[in-house]
Amino acid sequence: MPELPHLPLPENPRILLVRLSALGDVVFALPALRALRKMLPTARLEWLTEDRHEGLLTEHPDLDALHVFPRRSGLAASIKALRSLRDTGPFDAILDFQGNFKSALHLLPLSGARKIGFGSSTAREMAHLFVRERVPVPGRQHRTQRDFQLVKQLARGAGMPPPVLAPQNDGGPWPILCDSPKEISSDSESPLVLLHSGFTHYGRDKAWPKHSWVELALELADRGLDVQLLHTPSDLEVVSGIANSTGGAAKLAPPTPGLPELMSLCDQAQLLIGTDSGPLHLAAWRGTPSLGLYGPTDPVVYGPIGARAKWVSSLRDEEVPPPRKRDHRSPLMDALQPEKVIEAASSLLGN
Repeated sequence: MPELPHLPLPENPRILLVRLSALGDVVFALPALRALRKMLPTARLEWLTEDRHEGLLTEHPDLDALHVFPRRSGLAASIKALRSLRDTGPFDAILDFQGNFKSALHLLPLSGARKIGFGSSTAREMAHLFVRERVPVPGRQHRTQRDFQLVKQLARGAGMPPPVLAPQNDGGPWPILCDSPKEISSDSESPLVLLHSGFTHYGRDKAWPKHSWVELALELADRGLDVQLLHTPSDLEVVSGIANSTGGAAKLAPPTPGLPELMSLCDQAQLLIGTDSGPLHLAAWRGTPSLGLYGPTDPVVYGPIGARAKWVSSLRDEEVPPPRKRDHRSPLMDALQPEKVIEAASSLLGN
């Protein structure tokens, strides 16, 4: 990237971070936020995200303001929200962690002395054309490291010392706004283990076979653990099928209608085991021991972050997954044996 002119920041700069979705990617941007707060303790740090992720960031101690894009409220509400954000005045810097056409449209009406994003090899859908400073990122790099490059770029242009990426044990937990904590409390005296078998329609290749979940749940229950399965209204039937197949050894977890409830329940768990998904990454960064099951997605790039997070895969060490086929379960997930998962879970549980 060409050498930047010296662009010093004001004493209390106003900086906007843009990461609209998805949940796991929002979590991956949190270490960059932590690094920004340490680098600029008096800055006004603001975040733009979608309404479905509002509960994750509402009480985050490193943020001074949260701007919510009301995706679920329709076009008129979305335009009104963007106008409202634009009318709050210019930013001293805007960092686009999203790097696609969706975030580019949000950047377009906003005024910022510096608009920093990814270069053409990383940004998608021509999003690099909507930022002034385009940061090249090496290929196989974890998303947290990739997002951190934008913070480093901000520091370089301002003539500041290089920032430090937040270590894996520096994430949280942070406060939770939860209206009904009693409803999502575990009533068992046994150590709680949460299983997250869910996946999105776009990520059907991440599914782990039902019989593997059942075998895992039975083994954990035999060890005296309280095994509960996370679920949403959309996957309740499938998750109930897993629970029923254990003959009562595992049960459905309490409903978690929002992210605050999900975070509260995860904070109570001794372990969460899940596919490469938002709940896995959220629990890991908050400090819950977490184990990710990987196949079609590269754990070097998308592995869970946290001091007590691990992942397992049927791939050999340093092997890169082949191109994804999202319309059906990956053979790599079929090849991931429950015995390997149980061994890794035992190390996290300390037994």
